[in-house]
Amino acid sequence: MALPYPLSVGGRILASVASEIMAQPSRARLRVNAALLRTILHNFPNGSVNVFDRDLRYLLAEGRGLAAVGLSTEQLAGKSLHDAFPTQSADYAAAYYQRALAGEDVEFELVFREHYYVINASPLVDDNGYIYAIVAVALDITERRQLENIRDQFLAAVAHDLKTPLTAIKGIAQLQQRRARNASTPDGGANVDAFTRIQSSVDDMIGQINRLLEIGKRETDAIVALATAQTDLIAVTRAQIARHSGISAEHHIELQVDATPLIGQWDRQRIELMLANLLSNAIKFSPGGGTIAVRLGRDNDSAGSWAIITVTDPGIGIPEAECARVFERFYRASNVTGRIDGTGTGLAGARQIVTRHGGTISVQSQQGSGSIFTVRLPLASAEGTPKQP
Repeated sequence: MALPYPLSVGGRILASVASEIMAQPSRARLRVNAALLRTILHNFPNGSVNVFDRDLRYLLAEGRGLAAVGLSTEQLAGKSLHDAFPTQSADYAAAYYQRALAGEDVEFELVFREHYYVINASPLVDDNGYIYAIVAVALDITERRQLENIRDQFLAAVAHDLKTPLTAIKGIAQLQQRRARNASTPDGGANVDAFTRIQSSVDDMIGQINRLLEIGKRETDAIVALATAQTDLIAVTRAQIARHSGISAEHHIELQVDATPLIGQWDRQRIELMLANLLSNAIKFSPGGGTIAVRLGRDNDSAGSWAIITVTDPGIGIPEAECARVFERFYRASNVTGRIDGTGTGLAGARQIVTRHGGTISVQSQQGSGSIFTVRLPLASAEGTPKQP
């Protein structure tokens, strides 16, 4: 899911422009073009545009947003990322920039000196296909976050005010239900059913309020530091499967473990939430029941070692053309809209959790043929995971 900020598009456009201007094999020519780009971007509002070489040293840093956090072009010129920023923030950003140096377009959020940024980083490639630098566009979204905090406080207050009378209504319904069960009147059974329906309706309303709060919480979670610790992925997955196995009698969840151990430096609570999203979706979007297959394994590539999670369901699937969009916040596939309840935030939250751990999540699916979700989490993080700001 692309982050819902103009930078998602604007950052890529700027990266393309920078690439056209700067894509020269000569360092001398690079310096000339960097000066030209500096002139163009000097007045970049509400953030900064930065170019790093392969050692993550600044080739360029421009934009009005630098002064907002006490920085300047002169201060950053020629410095490395770790020279310019505290170790924790530098490690966190460097993990994403290394992925850009490997050829990815990456997006992430960062907190620095009480300012919130969404950063889009893209590789700069010369005519021979060599990635010699990256451009990173940082957009200051502090004002947006402040407004979101006000919104969250308002939602929390409204939710509390709504849930208080609903809890009282449910308590009264439960009391009257018990009295109806003990009554010997002819209509006692009907009254029991009526009070059961009242309680069910109250639970539905409380659930809707909780989902409303959860939407705001997931957005805020994007900037909250991960509480990483040594985590056993196999144990966490078994626990989540046990929790979800009792939800539906029509569904059976099977676990296959292809590699042990699978232990990494992850935020256990968020990994649990990610797995819960995938498993609950597998059940919800397989209305006909069936077997949901969860598989855990390991993979090694040039970037390191990875824990692999696949969740395969026999459900209604996703139209192939829409697979790339299902991780967008609030997006719902055309074949479920109006048929199956949802807010379009579960997969967006799962992707957010995975990417913040330095991993990836993807889906393979066709309408009517079920879906396969694949998560890759870095096992190498146990030896040196990117620290959070």
